[in-house]
Amino acid sequence: MKKTLSILLSFVLLVSSLSLSFNVNAKDAYSDNSISRVCLHDPSVFKAENGSYYAVGSHLAMAKSNDLINWNSLDSSIDSVNYLTNSDKSWKENLAEPLSWTTNYQLAVGIPENEISYSNWANNIIYNKTMKKYCLYGCCSVWGTTVSVIWLAVSDSVEGPYEYVDSFVYSGITAYQKAQDKDYLDEGQKEYARIMDYSNTNMQELIDSGYMSESKILTNPSEPAYSFVDWNGYYTNIGPGGYPNAIDPTAFTDAMGEMWLVYGSFSGGCFVLKLDNETGLPDYSYMNKNSSYNIYFGKRISNTNDETEVTGEGPFIIYDKQSRYYYFFLTYGGLGAADGYNIREYRSKRPDGPYEDAAGNLATDFVNTGLKISGNYQLDSMKSAYLSPGHSSCLIDSDGKMYQAFHTRFTADNGFGHQVRIHQMARTSDGWAVLLPFEYQGEKLSAVSKSNIPGTYEYIDLNNMTQHKQTEDSPWSDIILPKQYITLKADGTITNIKDYSCSLTNSHLSSKSVSGKWSLSSSGINASFTIGGVNYNGVFAYQKDGSASGKKVLTFVAAGNDNSTIMGVKHTHTYKTTVTPATLKANGKTVKKCSVCKMTLSTTIYKPKTFKLSKTSYTYDGKAKKPSVTIKDTKGKTIAKSNYTVSYSSNKKVGTAKVKIKFKNNYKGSKTRTFKIKKKKK
Repeated sequence: MKKTLSILLSFVLLVSSLSLSFNVNAKDAYSDNSISRVCLHDPSVFKAENGSYYAVGSHLAMAKSNDLINWNSLDSSIDSVNYLTNSDKSWKENLAEPLSWTTNYQLAVGIPENEISYSNWANNIIYNKTMKKYCLYGCCSVWGTTVSVIWLAVSDSVEGPYEYVDSFVYSGITAYQKAQDKDYLDEGQKEYARIMDYSNTNMQELIDSGYMSESKILTNPSEPAYSFVDWNGYYTNIGPGGYPNAIDPTAFTDAMGEMWLVYGSFSGGCFVLKLDNETGLPDYSYMNKNSSYNIYFGKRISNTNDETEVTGEGPFIIYDKQSRYYYFFLTYGGLGAADGYNIREYRSKRPDGPYEDAAGNLATDFVNTGLKISGNYQLDSMKSAYLSPGHSSCLIDSDGKMYQAFHTRFTADNGFGHQVRIHQMARTSDGWAVLLPFEYQGEKLSAVSKSNIPGTYEYIDLNNMTQHKQTEDSPWSDIILPKQYITLKADGTITNIKDYSCSLTNSHLSSKSVSGKWSLSSSGINASFTIGGVNYNGVFAYQKDGSASGKKVLTFVAAGNDNSTIMGVKHTHTYKTTVTPATLKANGKTVKKCSVCKMTLSTTIYKPKTFKLSKTSYTYDGKAKKPSVTIKDTKGKTIAKSNYTVSYSSNKKVGTAKVKIKFKNNYKGSKTRTFKIKKKKK
């Protein structure tokens, strides 16, 4: 079971359950730029047939955009008119069947009727070309349990109203006939089993149709298709082979236009179902023919285990025609600001897997898996750090551009609020998709000149772990990924890199230096890096940064073969210069220190060594004599005339004239030289 979240998070969830998306002023607590954003939890972004972009999420939220940059909310309250409300039904009446499942559970465990919660999480909309309708997939669930149900509603219009069709995946199911004869179960436990019995779900319809076998459910055979309840008749969702929590549904189409649904969470892992394009509901005949499928829940494509801190939810799958991969995105960690939500990526050549990560692990392996493409970080131009960015969706637009949408919290208000962020993704040369460092502001991927790359970069390694607070009082800095300033040199080497020493509860730089190399492909976009023995493939790209002006900066991002992602932003130094002047006896120095990255450049000012007059002897003619002066330092370099002044005395009459050299700027002190003025011969 996922760790209990803090009291603050509970309050955030309460507030979230009462509100939909709402607009945020352009300049807010989290950002200085002029983008109009929305607060919307668990965003699922898609492009409608009318060309507009939409985002839906939990609590009946919906928002709209014409450019994926500026968003407007279409709702403000879960009990107001929304896309599940029609002329004669409220959203609760429209979803009466799935809500009865979660309501009956709450009554069964003793929750008073006036305290019943009605939740709707993580909605997803897809246009079904066969039905010529928008299909809305959503779930109703009880927080902290596996009592959940996935349902379908349809509409002719993207903004609704949507009409409920059916509920088709239930979890938290019991088998009352198994429980009723167990002497060690009390009457309350048996009554609970009766209320949550499989006969109160669509399983009964499937049994009546002959698709499922009631006797196999009750005899608890070794056959995986029927072992979703234990000997006591209770739902099994813990450990290897556990069954899913029916939440977070996302529909997608494969390369042939066939529809699928992925769903699930940390309870039992994630599963995929084949859908019937004609109905938008499960294609049971397909699953019945495939031995790798559970005939009700579908096929398991990811597992939850101790190495993942028993996390993994918000699944999303999309097919990319360009790479010919199916990308599977999954969120690790907890959704609270301190609990480390982060997005993981896998890929497959098949819609139902197996899905593999960049290190070669399968998503079903009982290890820490998934290429980590997001985490807690703050770049210099960002007003506030991202905290727990996750529960994401992916959009591939008609022009082939790829985007990732997620909600994130921020350090600016101690993680209380949240907003949607859209980042453009880039395809690497080896077929992974990575997030550009800054949110999308209309940038286009184009060739970068190799000569523009050398310089200092703000650099962050997202590593491959989930960072979360160890205690409520731990500082945010413990779990924000550390940044450093590295140098990409023209010869392809990378210097000034420190190794990372990161754990689940703390991230910091070590004192160990590591070597690195970089290269740019002939395309001017794809790049490769080797840092500390890890190989990375990624891209260089120009983006607008997080400042109010949206300054154009050169960035890079790359995916590693250890499931980590690195990112960098070319840094413009803001130097403060301190000069220690050279004297006649000692060298001086110029120290330039960047006020942002603290990088220091020190240049030696070599002391003056030789003083040469252009002429040392003149014949008197009544005119003032002013020989020029050349001064060289101990390295033989001529000192610029701007660093000293020259004055002359006794330089008009016969005798010894003086030249006084007085230093300034980078030098200090004075020096006198002489020359002769002789009598004119008769």
